[in-house]
Amino acid sequence: MRSRDIVCSGFLILSLRDCVQPTATSYLLSSNTWNSPMKKLFRIKSFIFSLLMMLITSICVAQPAWINYNISNSLLPDNSVRSFGFEKNGVVWIGTDAGLVRLDNGNWTIYHVATPGLPWDDVRCIFIDRNNVKWFGTSLGGLVSYDDVIWTLYNTGNSPITDDFIRSFTIDTANNKWIGTGGGGGLFEADTAGVWTHYKMFSSPLMSNNIACIYVDSLTNDKYAGTINGGMLYIHEDTILTNYDIQSSGIPDNTILGIVKDDVQNFWLATAANGLAVKLNPFGWLNYSPFTSSIASYSLTSVDIDSAGVLWMGSVDAGLIKKDGLNFSNYYNLNSPLTDNHVQYMHIGPDGRIWIGTETQGVFVFDPSVISSVNEMAAINSIRVFPNPATNGFTQLQSANAIENAEIFDAAGKSVMKVKMNAMQVNIDLRDVANGVYFLKMFFGNGNVSVKKILVNKK
Repeated sequence: MRSRDIVCSGFLILSLRDCVQPTATSYLLSSNTWNSPMKKLFRIKSFIFSLLMMLITSICVAQPAWINYNISNSLLPDNSVRSFGFEKNGVVWIGTDAGLVRLDNGNWTIYHVATPGLPWDDVRCIFIDRNNVKWFGTSLGGLVSYDDVIWTLYNTGNSPITDDFIRSFTIDTANNKWIGTGGGGGLFEADTAGVWTHYKMFSSPLMSNNIACIYVDSLTNDKYAGTINGGMLYIHEDTILTNYDIQSSGIPDNTILGIVKDDVQNFWLATAANGLAVKLNPFGWLNYSPFTSSIASYSLTSVDIDSAGVLWMGSVDAGLIKKDGLNFSNYYNLNSPLTDNHVQYMHIGPDGRIWIGTETQGVFVFDPSVISSVNEMAAINSIRVFPNPATNGFTQLQSANAIENAEIFDAAGKSVMKVKMNAMQVNIDLRDVANGVYFLKMFFGNGNVSVKKILVNKK
């Protein structure tokens, strides 16, 4: 049989010849029996055994699907997180309301206004350019760049910028810099010759001077600027400007907080009050809101797209939202370890993990590729809660895997009881819980979460 590489679940299993080649432990079968039918069967069994061992090993060392960094368990300076940036070497930059973080393989470096370079603690946007220069926009200190040695500041005192609240920043394919202000200064372009162009209301088609996001089309170098209450400005070849707003187009909302393009040139927009919008190629608009679709929120904060074409969105009130084809789902405090439903910003890192900045609970890192083993999923699906309905004030919880802890929420999402377990069976006293429908959320040690609905109907 010809040697060839076999890959399973992302692990290289060696070549087929490597897996079945005889060794000193092959029961001393002679070389002239190596190609016998019995030996061929032995080789097949050996290969299957090696395959199973590799799969078991991969399951045992798998990383958890969710990681949380907050002020209690890490050096994160504040639980309000608004921006991320990713270097090619794996370094992650995190912008919070109270400082900037450089996270390098578990090593934390914190930058404050008191340290040299950073002009303000509240970091609202991060961009890393092709030369690995870091750019940070702050809420009151202007824009600053950092090349790992020198910090360079651009603000109202030393540049044409008229507003020190820098909410968005990017660099286009011609290496021109685009700066969006959040305090009413409008949009600025600084080209490679040092010439600045100022786009603002009344002197351009721009309908709002508050710029929430800027997207550059890598194929055409066209720019798209999402605004607060002014729709989206489209800039073609830096000369032709078109504004899309409710009055002049099919855009469903005038506040655009995130923009991303898919492989077929459709543009997806995260709106503040009307869900997800899409500008179809070559023309037309569609809108996905809770009124027109199964999306869980009207209020989106950000949007990104993964390598498989799946859309991910942050929301104000429904956690992390996923759109896969025509299907919407979401991860929130009742069905996942994500304990804050207000996602201020989310971005997909180079390794496919989703970095989530929340309003009150810090950073969550979610790896959608982590899939529980068949046995783990079977154990979760076999959880028993009985009697259900709980008619005598008690119910029992049974699981094939140890549950670390559990929490009970009412239909409005309010926590009514926490249960410390670290066991596979426990009796839950519901005598002080009013009759009604509740949700029992169970946390496992490997990061899995399961939710069961229970009915309390005491006689």
